[in-house]
Amino acid sequence: MNTYSDSNGNRYTTKQINDKSDKAAKLLLEFQFLEYGYNFCTSCFKKDCKKIAVSHSVNLERAKEDGCVELIWDFDSLEILGKRCRKIKDKLV
Repeated sequence: MNTYSDSNGNRYTTKQINDKSDKAAKLLLEFQFLEYGYNFCTSCFKKDCKKIAVSHSVNLERAKEDGCVELIWDFDSLEILGKRCRKIKDKLV
């Protein structure tokens, strides 16, 4: 089973990385909802930019290769985006 390291040398399986990433994404959405009463895209700030999802600002494979997997679940590396803005970010539009 492959494991990947963080910058402190701790090792994580893909499942552990995904679980931590999912938990951080859920918390980020919860924090935004608690603060504002609704979730919205943090790129265009519109409530109607749906479907809202959490996007990583770091390349997941690169974080694994570079031994800094903690960036995958770091709040500073996550952003809440609507589908349209996510496509723009990923250069799919």
